[in-house]
Amino acid sequence: MPRVLWILTIAYAAFLATMTHLPPRKLPETGVNDKLEHLYAYGLLAGAVFCSAWASWPRRAWRATWAALFVALSFGVLDEVTQAIPGVGRSCELNDWLADAAGAGIAVVVMTCVRVVVARAAPARSPSGSLEARPAGRG
Repeated sequence: MPRVLWILTIAYAAFLATMTHLPPRKLPETGVNDKLEHLYAYGLLAGAVFCSAWASWPRRAWRATWAALFVALSFGVLDEVTQAIPGVGRSCELNDWLADAAGAGIAVVVMTCVRVVVARAAPARSPSGSLEARPAGRG
């Protein structure tokens, strides 16, 4: 399952990179504020990375938080900087990256809450694979 999630995450990242490097005149009009588009797009990217990382490292779920933030924030910087390349027809804007960061941050907070709820609801398994009571503490 982690492999499928990573493939979907990479496909979305490629789609996002393609859409953000098309000349503005070639993009469909969405009727949504540009900054909200950034917030949604990078929230989805961070959420996808979070789910992929969580599935890859279930016993080290905290890695999902850091992986999602690192990938989304880095991708956002790279995306903004490369838009300034002559011929792309786009501009590099700090406010766009801040909207990217806000979307990533919101997604990571929401996904971390989901992870905590799921961890608390799931019964613990012993090394032999049998179910046992989950001790109170971190999940």
